[in-house]
Amino acid sequence: AEAVRARIAAYRKTAEEAVVTNDFAKAANAYRIAAHLAPDDVGLIERAAEVQKLAAAALAAGYLKQGAYEEHEGRWADARSRAGGGADGRAAQADRRGAA
Repeated sequence: AEAVRARIAAYRKTAEEAVVTNDFAKAANAYRIAAHLAPDDVGLIERAAEVQKLAAAALAAGYLKQGAYEEHEGRWADARSRAGGGADGRAAQADRRGAA
């Protein structure tokens, strides 16, 4: 039990350090693992979900930026594909703002 608590603490620390550096994908992954190890920790599960939304929004911004570049280059099919991924993340970002 102590070993599991130590692993959870280590993943939480990794996640929070990643949040501070805006590495939301790394943070979401670390929180996901920690939440899996502590399925009864409601606060941890909520934080994992919150950070997952941040990761989706960050990914969306990247998709939209890449899509704009591809549109500018006349690569319409690629741009359209990126816009779909960006829209998914923007929806997650809007959900997060609505809950605030």
